[in-house]
Amino acid sequence: MDQRRILARERRGAAIHEAGHLVVARWAGAEIASAWILPNEDPVPDEKTWSGRVQIGGVINIDPHRRRMIGVAGAVAEHLWFGGWIENFDPDDSSISESDWHLAGSEPGHSDDALWKAVESTGRMLRLDGPVWPRVLHEARRLIVGARGFLG
Repeated sequence: MDQRRILARERRGAAIHEAGHLVVARWAGAEIASAWILPNEDPVPDEKTWSGRVQIGGVINIDPHRRRMIGVAGAVAEHLWFGGWIENFDPDDSSISESDWHLAGSEPGHSDDALWKAVESTGRMLRLDGPVWPRVLHEARRLIVGARGFLG
């Protein structure tokens, strides 16, 4: 795969990841302060060339299960987008960032039953053939368009 395709794939992955957080956070009643994706200036080997962030407010008042769903939503959405099945999603070996782990109420690499339930609920919500997935795609496209100013 040529370098441009790799960059485009990673850009789409970052956008889908952040869009997953956005859609689930809105559903859960959280406030979205901002969301973006950016190219990593000088990625080290094995680091993604794109990353993103969603700033979410009001999560302290959200039910713990829904808060966990927000935390895992990005990694679940990205996993599904790239052809994975929710049955083979592994939170301990995925793109869950340290801050996402903490939002989900867990320490990195230490999934528990509550986290697995959140993964299952989020996977059902974000099914590619389900009614919510078009919102994920819409938000991902918006994030990609917003990132165009960062491409040189």
